[in-house]
Amino acid sequence: MLLSLPNSSNTGALTISQLEMSDSGVYQFQSISSKILSRDFHLTVYSFLPMPSITVTSSVINTSSASVTVECSVQNSRELKLSWYRGTERLKQTNSPSLPSELSLSLEVDAADGDNYSCMAENPVERQTTKLLTKDIQLGNGENSSWCQNEATVRLIVSAGIALVLILLLVDHIRF
Repeated sequence: MLLSLPNSSNTGALTISQLEMSDSGVYQFQSISSKILSRDFHLTVYSFLPMPSITVTSSVINTSSASVTVECSVQNSRELKLSWYRGTERLKQTNSPSLPSELSLSLEVDAADGDNYSCMAENPVERQTTKLLTKDIQLGNGENSSWCQNEATVRLIVSAGIALVLILLLVDHIRF
């Protein structure tokens, strides 16, 4: 912490710079002239907030929909809240008093809904927002492998059904 007084000693102004989070606390100002004036000041120092990052953690794709789980994370700091929004509606929020950890919050979205989602990290003096456009979510190889698995399952069921019908017809033919 660096304290400096302006050139004029009558202003009572004080500049504090190069603050760190550990400088938070109660400070006392005293002015001694014909009267003694004493005041306590509570100082809370917040760290700069980085932009939250969003990652796709999993996706489930079937013939009717594609749901994607996304996770927003940011380095935790004093009085930090992390929230998911759809438009202006807050969907989820979390905070954690454990400062050295990363704070994260997951959300399941329908990849085809076209809504705009955002993740906001905020403390009492600053906020940072990262936007997620569902139209920009790349499902990648998960989409292809999921479709192949679904298609293979359908083919297996159809083949088993046809085989069952053929067995019934053969048994019926042998009886006559």
